[in-house]
Amino acid sequence: MEPRSFNLNPRLKEARKNCVPAISSAELGRRLAPELPDFKATHVAAMELGYRHATWPEVEALARTLNVDAHWLANRTRPAPAVPRAASFVVPPATLPKPKPLVVPIVTKPAAPVAPPPPPPPPPDLAPTDIPVLVPGEEVQFRRQMSEELERTLVKLGDTKLTPFEWRSWREFEKRLRAAAVGRVVLRD
Repeated sequence: MEPRSFNLNPRLKEARKNCVPAISSAELGRRLAPELPDFKATHVAAMELGYRHATWPEVEALARTLNVDAHWLANRTRPAPAVPRAASFVVPPATLPKPKPLVVPIVTKPAAPVAPPPPPPPPPDLAPTDIPVLVPGEEVQFRRQMSEELERTLVKLGDTKLTPFEWRSWREFEKRLRAAAVGRVVLRD
């Protein structure tokens, strides 16, 4: 008995609906009954829903009835055609050309002392240091400045091109902004 290993779920319904005129799943099952003795009309609906897989003879019979390629219906690539092998032949070793010896020149250079590169300077702190300060009577202006700075900081934190050092600087600035927003800063004189 051949294994049921072909899932026709993605393409069987499409092929059935594209027939002119369209064929119902029950009608398709009835048309296959003479060709496949154990095949029932309900098997087509089960295959379309993915509850039942098909054997290769069932795939071929369905493809012939629906007038489609069996490999397409089974969602498989068509195997490459077999290429006939050439007759083997043996070349006598005396007729083969002799390979030339490979000569690789050895070049030696005096080892120059290599100084290690200087360490890179630390990146600058790119986060701004000016946090808006709440001045009595200017609460609206303060809230607007805080929301603008926080929005700009969050956009900068989402930048994937930041180095870890720059990201930490912007993260610390965000923390200071949030602290200032809840009133943990000294008022301007």
